[in-house]
Amino acid sequence: SRLKYAINRMLEKDIRVTGIRITNTINSGNSVYEEYSWSSFSSDINLPHDNSKVTYAVTVTNIGNAEMGITEVSDLPENLTYTIDGYEIGSTLCDDNDNEKCKLGSVTTLYITIGYAEGAFDSSNISQSINMNFTFDDIDAVARIGDKYYDSLSEAITQGVDTDNAETTVVLLKNTSDTFTILEGQNVNLDLQNFTLSNKGSTNIIQNYGTLHLSNGIITSSASQGAINNYGSLYMNGGKIIATADKQAIYNDGGKVEISGTAYLSATSSVRAPVHNNKAAGSIKILGGTIISTRFYGVQNGNGTLEIGTKDGNININNPEIRGKDYAIKADAKFKYYDGVLEGQKGTIDKESNLVDTEPGYGILLENILIDKVNYKAGHLAIVDTISFNPMDGSVDETYRNVEKGTKIGKLPVPIREEYIFDGWFTIDDVEITDEYIVNGDLELYAHWTHSSEVYVAMINDTKYHTLAEAIEAAPGGNTITTITMIRNARENVSIDKKIILDTQKYTLSNADATAVITVTKYGNLTITGGKITSTSATTSIINNSGVLTINGGTLSATGLRQVIYNDGGTVNISGDAYLIATAPERATVQNHTSASIINIYGGTIESKKFSAVNNEFGKIYIGTKDGTINTSSPTLIGHEYGFLNNTTNNATFYFYDGTIKGESDAISGSYTEIEDNSTYFTSREVVDGVTYHIAYLN
Repeated sequence: SRLKYAINRMLEKDIRVTGIRITNTINSGNSVYEEYSWSSFSSDINLPHDNSKVTYAVTVTNIGNAEMGITEVSDLPENLTYTIDGYEIGSTLCDDNDNEKCKLGSVTTLYITIGYAEGAFDSSNISQSINMNFTFDDIDAVARIGDKYYDSLSEAITQGVDTDNAETTVVLLKNTSDTFTILEGQNVNLDLQNFTLSNKGSTNIIQNYGTLHLSNGIITSSASQGAINNYGSLYMNGGKIIATADKQAIYNDGGKVEISGTAYLSATSSVRAPVHNNKAAGSIKILGGTIISTRFYGVQNGNGTLEIGTKDGNININNPEIRGKDYAIKADAKFKYYDGVLEGQKGTIDKESNLVDTEPGYGILLENILIDKVNYKAGHLAIVDTISFNPMDGSVDETYRNVEKGTKIGKLPVPIREEYIFDGWFTIDDVEITDEYIVNGDLELYAHWTHSSEVYVAMINDTKYHTLAEAIEAAPGGNTITTITMIRNARENVSIDKKIILDTQKYTLSNADATAVITVTKYGNLTITGGKITSTSATTSIINNSGVLTINGGTLSATGLRQVIYNDGGTVNISGDAYLIATAPERATVQNHTSASIINIYGGTIESKKFSAVNNEFGKIYIGTKDGTINTSSPTLIGHEYGFLNNTTNNATFYFYDGTIKGESDAISGSYTEIEDNSTYFTSREVVDGVTYHIAYLN
């Protein structure tokens, strides 16, 4: 009696009930009051209907340094029953916010629902005083089968699982290191809960000759023999297997493996895939999940049967996902591929001829993707058409491509031929095909060429010039304003120190090297009226301006790492339907760089996909015209971070008279210097294509 009292007093110090509240009632169930002691709670409960219920949130705090749990619940009236959401009697009580914290300081909230036992409802006895008492105990056991506890997983499987093929659930109660064998005839559902099973010594964690089901938890092996050797049947539809040494997560040595659901397998070996099929009798089905190798192939089919996905007429391009540092699949033996995505730095399959079956009419569609800053060649199944490129006496890096039927053909390759200018890709019937063409069948394209001596890019009045630079050179200069009209696409980098109106018409001017497409010197005056100017440069903007630059229309697109306009002491005027867009993550689409720089944005749209639309580093920027009226629709500034970034510490000044400014972080960083007279500065929010923008405007 004294010993029992001493033990109870010790437990009272280690773990106790520290709170209770009502969280839910069903069908008029209610509780009049709630009280608790260190090991129980009580209440007057009213359950007026046979399906009335009350849910209590009972907080339990472990203030000792032993892993504790509830081994018994008692004293509830016989006509009532309870359920505890997410907790099994006999398992460890761990912290709500940290499943690894099960000792000192862990706080667990138990959601306990009380209702009538089946057939126990009595309309004359719907109100009762209840007491629910918990027996807390130190949970030394590692595993449990039913209500029987074991000191290790190996002990539970050896002593508690028969060899009669009856499925037995073995529950892990804490993190453990172990090795064990599942015998032929043993059928184990290994419930790891949220715990980790790691290897003990240098051998496999599990040798499976029977049937093994895995659905949660983590198995991690640093042993030279990997995690699981499978000779029987292994089903994994969740959880993780992680091998960090030089062997596999699963080595299938003649058995049956089925991977599905949210299963995750990874390995770091440079000579072993996470999943390896070794013998002719072995079969692996990968129906779902993720398999990743950081140093080798994702899956190695050394021998046997491998199926990826299910042949059911439907293609799931995202699941499963198999990724390898080299190829996704090392196909030493033939295999079948029906669903999912394959990713490898070298490619998808090392021996494509061993792919023997896919869904009828489908092929592997390849694309380049970036994962954790690493380039992968990714492939998924799609109905594809083959596009072939005939350079017609020239040369081209890409001779063919597969394109998913019904989608755009994409950016077309640019062939080269000495002394010739490439005119475009055409069908055999002389129909020009552009990047926007929708593919609907196999297609052969032919390069069209014009000899460079016959190519004219620009025109002044009736005189034609082979290059835009030649036309600029021919312009008279001084105070004369010269209109240069482009008459074909051109790739050039030019400098302007004269008064030029550049009419690009429907054509595109793009950079020929890493310098600015156009440099306007301090003596230059350039007006752009339309067309398209593009740059992919990582080192400089589309236009560097130190003179006077006016953009009345057209599209200026910078897809490299710099600005559209870098205003270095000049004056820039933007108006009309001009559209300026950049994708640089650290450069605004338009930047004012020096204190002498001035930018007037009267109209158009300026957009940044990854940074701020306009950066007023120094100088002055005017948005709109100060004329007593307000046009909130033009101009429009749209930024991934800010619509307008004003550096007031550099005495940059910002005048806001018309238009709308939008940014995902905020509309404006910094402050405006002046707004339209008698107007009010407004801010709001707007969701566009799922993106929330902060908006600033005047009214």
